[in-house]
Amino acid sequence: MRHTDNANHFTGVGLFCLGSFMYSMAFLELVGRTHEHLRQLHQGLRWFLLLSTLVLVVAFVILWVIEENNGQHLRQDGGRNAYIVEHVAYITHILFYATFFLYHTPDPNKPSREPSEYEEEELLTRQDGIKTPMVCMTLLNH
Repeated sequence: MRHTDNANHFTGVGLFCLGSFMYSMAFLELVGRTHEHLRQLHQGLRWFLLLSTLVLVVAFVILWVIEENNGQHLRQDGGRNAYIVEHVAYITHILFYATFFLYHTPDPNKPSREPSEYEEEELLTRQDGIKTPMVCMTLLNH
């Protein structure tokens, strides 16, 4: 089945992008409370997310308007390129999460490097008395 209702499609894409953006920013805010030593990384990720979202939204809207004015959305054979920006936005968001989870493991049982490889202030003492690198601690503790 071919989707031909551009207004609904682009509204859905816009809502998905807005929700993903807000979710990611909330993630950064949450980990900022417990991973103070990664403040620069979090700030860099915030700027990356904000600027990439802004650039890709503007690029998408411009391409879509150009295609709409040329009648490319009405023709079956009309070349369309706005969808490429949608895919680039998705890939950009995946890169954001890859970088994020490189420093914040979601696995509480993930083996970590030896604590001696970390500075003393980066270590946290778990409930069982074992010192664990902050970067290897889970985001939310039970």
